[in-house]
Formats: sequence, structure tokens, C-alpha cells
Amino acid sequence: MSLDVPLMLLEIAGIGMLLNILSTVLLRLNVATDSDIFGQMFAKPMLGSVTGMPFLNAKYFAPWKRSPEFLDEEGLWIRTLFQLARIGGTVMTLGVVSFLISVVYIGTLGQS
Repeated sequence: MSLDVPLMLLEIAGIGMLLNILSTVLLRLNVATDSDIFGQMFAKPMLGSVTGMPFLNAKYFAPWKRSPEFLDEEGLWIRTLFQLARIGGTVMTLGVVSFLISVVYIGTLGQS
């Protein structure tokens, strides 16, 4: 395995991160900040945040976790943004984990 594979995985993780950030920002702009939906969909870091902007709950990145039921009542645009943010977060997480696994593999077994 050459170094092309880890770099490709890192690029995939970066694309997932950009998709997640863009979708989350658009979702945040389209949902009222004082609504219950906003409180359930977004979370603030435990130690605070430099920007003060909440992030999409990471529990929604897991493919086996169902979308929140209150999302069914929202419009198509909100549901689409939520699913795109969810897919982006999942791709980012899988890309970073795969990158780390491939780097460890190259460092231990691949370069003999």
C-alpha cells in the first residue's frame, strides 16, 4: 500500500467535513434558535465554543440512529439539509478512522 491511499482517505474526510459544515450552517440559518427543534438537533460543546455556534449532535452521524421524529413535520428543505449534514458527518468520521488505520498499517506492516 502506498501513501496514495491514506491521502485519498484524508481527502474524502475533508469533503465530508465541508459537506457537514455547509449543511449545518444552512440548517442553523433555517431553523429558529428559540424552537425546541433547534435545542434537540444542535449541541454546544461541554467546555464552550470559541465561535458560540452550536454543532449538529454527533449521535445523528451513526447510520443506525433514526432521524428525530419532529423532523417529519418540517419541510423538504430542512429534512434535506439535515440528511446532508448527517451524511457529511458520517463520511468525515469514517474517512478519518480509515486514514488512521491505513497509516498504522503502512507504518507497521506495509513498509517491510
